Amino acid sequence: MALSLGPVTTPRSHPRRPPTTQQIAAEGQLGADGRLTIGGRPVALVYFRAGYTPTDYPSEAEWAARVLVERCDAYKCPTVAYQLAGAKKIQQVCVACWILRLLGRV
Repeated sequence: MALSLGPVTTPRSHPRRPPTTQQIAAEGQLGADGRLTIGGRPVALVYFRAGYTPTDYPSEAEWAARVLVERCDAYKCPTVAYQLAGAKKIQQVCVACWILRLLGRV
């Protein structure tokens, strides 16, 4: 799974590949002030290109990277709330609750 820390550029503005969650787990550091750095470079924005399903987190390293990203003060797009709202299982549960309320069973 890749997360874009967009746009990732070198000092000469040459784009480079965004780090994978494996790289984030291995190289990511969360400072006391909440700032995330990867390979010594500060991260201000995290754009989730993946990470929408449990299969995007095959090992503990991916989960550790996600927790690290969620704990940092970088802007996240989309937020975890939006990701959950878009998850089919969450939508199914919400619709089921709405139907039960509609039928007066809750």
